[in-house]
Amino acid sequence: MYLESISATPRLAAGAWRLDIRARVRNRSRSRQSREIGASLPALGIAADIGAFDLEPGERGEARWEIEADGAVPWSAESPQLYSLRVALFDDGAIADDMIERIGFREVKTRGKKILLNGRPVRLRGYNRHEDHPQFGCAIPVEAMMADLALMSDLGCNFIRTCHYPNDMRFLDLCDELGFYVWEETHSRTVDFKHPKFREQVAASAREMIEWHGNHPSILMWGCLNECDSVSPAGREEHKRLIELIRALDSTRPVTFASDKAERDICLDLVDIVSWNTYSGWYWGGPPDIAPRLKKYLRWVHSSASGAKGKPVILSEFGAGGIYGVRQRQASKWSEEYQSLVLDECLRTYLNHPDVSGAAVWQFCDCRITQGGDRWAKRPRTMNNKGTVDEYRRPKLAYETVKKRMLEAREKWDGLAASASPPKSKRAKTK
Repeated sequence: MYLESISATPRLAAGAWRLDIRARVRNRSRSRQSREIGASLPALGIAADIGAFDLEPGERGEARWEIEADGAVPWSAESPQLYSLRVALFDDGAIADDMIERIGFREVKTRGKKILLNGRPVRLRGYNRHEDHPQFGCAIPVEAMMADLALMSDLGCNFIRTCHYPNDMRFLDLCDELGFYVWEETHSRTVDFKHPKFREQVAASAREMIEWHGNHPSILMWGCLNECDSVSPAGREEHKRLIELIRALDSTRPVTFASDKAERDICLDLVDIVSWNTYSGWYWGGPPDIAPRLKKYLRWVHSSASGAKGKPVILSEFGAGGIYGVRQRQASKWSEEYQSLVLDECLRTYLNHPDVSGAAVWQFCDCRITQGGDRWAKRPRTMNNKGTVDEYRRPKLAYETVKKRMLEAREKWDGLAASASPPKSKRAKTK
């Protein structure tokens, strides 16, 4: 008889933290088994004996209980405090099995146009990041993950979107420790809803993501269905089905999806946060078109026509391509100069708008794309070249531009001086 999994959901009630714990237990033996079960938070001096747990051969069971967490320090980017939660099965007073999870006490809600963390508005600024590396492919060692996060910390970021799939749990561990806010999403991007395995696979991805990663305090929201069909009735049904599944699995986090359909989208009433992928200044228009396009979109979102009036908005993708080492005084497309100009205007506009709760640059580093089809013909080097750093993590001209705008936003919205050391530069201690 052993513990299969534990989950812990913090809840703030009347100014005090409580922890809802769920433990799944399985009896793989050929006889009926009985164990005592208990939980502890040693750093807070909390220990709770839940009582006996009986299971028949082959049976699974679930224990649920709630504990008060007096003295818990809330988790946030500025103070990423972690605690070790231990759940144990006892046989005649001796530990038969146990599991330890690191948790953080934090609560995420939306209220009107704001995203609230522990009751306070939070502004998100950061990057989309693919798990891709020229030396390691997608099997990235933890040292390389840490190097990426060090660069993003230097850039003044507090937000990462794990495009477009659940990420390595070690990366999420680092985000917990360093205080990065995370949007994690199912593995589904521009997919064909008619594929016979679509529903089965996307549901499995959502279940595994939430069951395996749900204890990470850094994850503020769940995402799904990047740039999929959100303009047809059939597409709406698929969005509705998956969003309802995610909410059934975890009702404590907001749900969103990244849409590139702009004013044609008919699914925005289904989500808690409106997320828009837009490439003003790159695929259409130039830097002067960025602010007017945002104004037009927000006017539509906050009208009755969108179904999303009054919801928070995240600019979930934006950017421009720039090939490392290509410098041109005339700032033509694909030059580092043009990329810097576009990102400067995007961030100046998005990070300072009171009705924009978050902005995620596409993307952190250049990454590989498929050589199949014709996408490669529009992507020099068979790469997506929109990274602020290239695939080897060499900074492009836009690096300092992004850093300047991110630190200005941090000073404006977070009350942190741009000259101060980033709060994420040191790991939080786990109690």
